[in-house]
Amino acid sequence: MPASNDLPRENTDGDPNSSTPQDLEAQSVTLVTPSDEHSILSHQGHNIFWEHYIKEYHPIWNIAFMSTGICAGILYKFPYPARWLEVLGLIMWGISLLLFILVTSFTALKLYKFPVFRKDLIQDPAFSVFLGPYSMGWSTLTNMIHYLADGKFVVGQFVFWWINVILAIFCGWFLVFILFSKSKIGPPQVNFSLILPVLPLTVCAACGALVARDMNDHRSLQMTTSIVSFLLWANSICLGFGFIYVFFGRLLLLKLPPKAATFATFAPIGLMGQGAWGIANQSYNMSNFFGETENLLNHDLVRVVIHWECFFWSLILLSFGFFILAISTATCIFYYPIPFSRAWWTMTFPIGTLSVGCTQVYHSFGLPAFRVMGAIFGTVCILLVLVCLVGSVIVEFPHGPAKLKARASQNLKL
Repeated sequence: MPASNDLPRENTDGDPNSSTPQDLEAQSVTLVTPSDEHSILSHQGHNIFWEHYIKEYHPIWNIAFMSTGICAGILYKFPYPARWLEVLGLIMWGISLLLFILVTSFTALKLYKFPVFRKDLIQDPAFSVFLGPYSMGWSTLTNMIHYLADGKFVVGQFVFWWINVILAIFCGWFLVFILFSKSKIGPPQVNFSLILPVLPLTVCAACGALVARDMNDHRSLQMTTSIVSFLLWANSICLGFGFIYVFFGRLLLLKLPPKAATFATFAPIGLMGQGAWGIANQSYNMSNFFGETENLLNHDLVRVVIHWECFFWSLILLSFGFFILAISTATCIFYYPIPFSRAWWTMTFPIGTLSVGCTQVYHSFGLPAFRVMGAIFGTVCILLVLVCLVGSVIVEFPHGPAKLKARASQNLKL
């Protein structure tokens, strides 16, 4: 009898696992319709969005929103003004608004989808400290509204600023208390990024001093804003220097921070730059307020004293800011080269604060050298923001499932 190789052999040994190649091929054939394929791809895309874009989202991107905001303000009010710089400032502000929408949406979605993140966002310093940049980003939005309003929309600016006050107090008081009471921090984890919840108090104070300048027709609002701004400024300076004292103690005992935390050393500069900007703005507001008080005998003397007191405070803060900048730059050189990562964003905003601080000292006290310094620091800030934007798109923003998976495996170390 001729053998037939075309027909499947009958399974006579009773073994259910024994199958011919033809049986396996027949069993593996599955018909997929176009609608099924579309459904599978949609499901995969949905999982990629939630598991990688949302689950792996980190609040450090609030710094990008904040940094593009101060960059927009620097461009719009550059020490050497030009119309084309104002246009670039508006473009950068548009980018900042887009980032504001993105970081707000992604944070809300992550809080909704992953409940464990709700606790981490408040108690884990790896996440909680980056709520500070969100508040500071709101300050940059308020500043730009002030510039564009040009003396109008005063009550609206006042409302925006009070929202900022609430955010700043939440960060500067509540989150700092959580750091004291709940967060697990050992000596190795004590680094300069822990000052980020304190900085919103300084930035909000500077924003309030700026907004108050246009409230001449609303004297009660102007005085309220100026006094609250000064209280916030004083609170932030005292609290911030307490943190800096701890950081310098850590440097003496444990030496430089690890390479991954190099750029966090720039963070305290924000306290100095914004503090100088805020108190320089206050020199105008407070001297006018106390200079018009009826029970003071010599109004002109009061104005002069307050004016120059603010001047000396501005110089003190800027000088220490320059020192920290030198230490931070030396740390970067010590660890050179440092591959690009989202941690690069940490150095952009502090350098921008030195620009606005120096520029305001020039406007308030008429020292041309500070105008030049403001332009130099402003240019450096703008260039760094552009580098970080391009680098984030090329390096940090995930492309495709393979890179998404690799990106998800990385841990942020600041």
